[in-house]
Amino acid sequence: MLNRIDAAIQNNVIWCDLVCQSHGVAGKTSGHLWGVLSNAPPYYPDMITLNKNMTVQEIQDFIGSREIRAIKDSFANVELTPLGFKLLFSAEWIYHAPIHLDENTSSAWRVVTTEHELEKWNLAHASENVIKPSLLNRDDVRIFIQNEGDGISGFIANLGADTMGISNVFSAQGVDKQLWADIIKAASLEFPGVPMVGYEHGKDLEMALLAGWQSLGPLRVWSNS
Repeated sequence: MLNRIDAAIQNNVIWCDLVCQSHGVAGKTSGHLWGVLSNAPPYYPDMITLNKNMTVQEIQDFIGSREIRAIKDSFANVELTPLGFKLLFSAEWIYHAPIHLDENTSSAWRVVTTEHELEKWNLAHASENVIKPSLLNRDDVRIFIQNEGDGISGFIANLGADTMGISNVFSAQGVDKQLWADIIKAASLEFPGVPMVGYEHGKDLEMALLAGWQSLGPLRVWSNS
């Protein structure tokens, strides 16, 4: 069984690979890293390191003569400045144990099931329609939406590596502790009994930790743009 941080990384690789596939971009695992064979969609990495023993030389060998726009340094221990990258942001992997829900538990969140509703979700998320309709048909992915007054909030849950990954969290009213607490409940109603993982930084990380999530360790995202 994978430890928590390795499970969080593997879950994230599975999610990134699914998004890339939905754009017709193939990915592969090679040694201590996962990467795509052409550029990933906006906001997604071209490479993700999988092991703390990853070396800059391995990254350089995988890149070859290709242009790589972003690399997720999963253990925040690879110095990529010599390869022309700059640090985009630092973050932390997070974890929440499965929760018990009784039969009367309900949630204001609902799962996106139509392309029309996904269009509204993408517009509110402001991510250039990166999340494609093909992801609505998967049993291991749920795209959540909630109407809040004049705005929309959302997040995504995906299964992989015996965990549920939580990502793409946004709120019309701003991210706070209650939002992250509600996410735990809503996601667990769809995928009961599964531990939750993800990564966040800044205020999103602060609010997640206040809502009971645990930090597993640091990561960094590097960019050459």
